[in-house]
Order: sequence, then C-alpha cells, then structure tokens
Amino acid sequence: MGMPIVIRFRDGLKEAVGHPRYPFQIGIAIPLLHPTVDGLPEDSEAKELDTIESSLKNVIVAGGGVFVMAITTNGMRELVFYFPNMDATIIQDTVDSLSVAPHKLQFMIQEDSRWDTYKTLIPSS
Repeated sequence: MGMPIVIRFRDGLKEAVGHPRYPFQIGIAIPLLHPTVDGLPEDSEAKELDTIESSLKNVIVAGGGVFVMAITTNGMRELVFYFPNMDATIIQDTVDSLSVAPHKLQFMIQEDSRWDTYKTLIPSS
C-alpha cells in the first residue's frame, strides 16, 4: 500500500495556467523532521510548515511568481510555483534568507511552459 498524499491547490488559476509569462516551474521541498508512519507531519510540525510556506509564498509572489499548490507525502512537503524567469540566484537568495531551522529547504527550477507538472496533478485544468 502506498503512502497518502495531500494536495492543496490554489483556486482561480484558470488565467495563469500555461500563460507564457510563467514558463518556469519552481519546486521547494521541505523534508519533515518527524513524519508519522503515514509520511505526514504531526500537528506541531504542520504548523511550522504552514509558517514556512506562508513566508515563501510572500517572497516569491512579491518577486513575480505565482503559487499553485502544496503537496505533502512520504515525509516531505513540496511547494510548487511558476515564475517568469529562470534566475536561480533569486530563488536561492530567497531560500537562504528565510530562517527555517531546523528545517532544511531544497529547491529545483525547470522549464515547464505548458505547466505539465500542474496539469498532471490537477487534471481538470
């Protein structure tokens, strides 16, 4: 049996999905410190993750990105954004500027102008 997956996605993205203004997908992963046997966060850690998520959303959206979803599964929460450029320095500086200890943030950025990552998980888009 597989691990449960919780996907929260931002509503009201119809105008943004696949828009040429946002050709790059950013994934910021936050490994859980003490996942449950199901790979999900305990309540206390979930609150910490929500705070980290809120901080990342504020900074990345202010920088021109759009938040699309949060995926929690298998000992990890991943935040997915789409962004207008591939300047990884901006994202790295953002990640480094946040005080999230003892959590460690990991990020990746890739071209995804058709929003395939989003469409795979939200097929009705």
